[in-house]
Amino acid sequence: MKRHTILLAVVAGLCAFTVSMAINLDNSGEDPTRDLPLQKSTVVEPAEEPPVSNGVKVLGKFDLTAYCACEVCCC
Repeated sequence: MKRHTILLAVVAGLCAFTVSMAINLDNSGEDPTRDLPLQKSTVVEPAEEPPVSNGVKVLGKFDLTAYCACEVCCC
């Protein structure tokens, strides 16, 4: 449990550091997007309804990735 707490503290610290660095990247006060041309938003038509199989809408095939944090996998 202590290792998890330390790991969580390190990850939180790295996140805070990353955010602070990102905020400090452009400290000139100028808007970096001011010279970009304006773009009109486009309306996207909804796709056709997905097929229904056994009362469940089929949305497609997806690849899922999972990571295990147990001691067996992470030694």
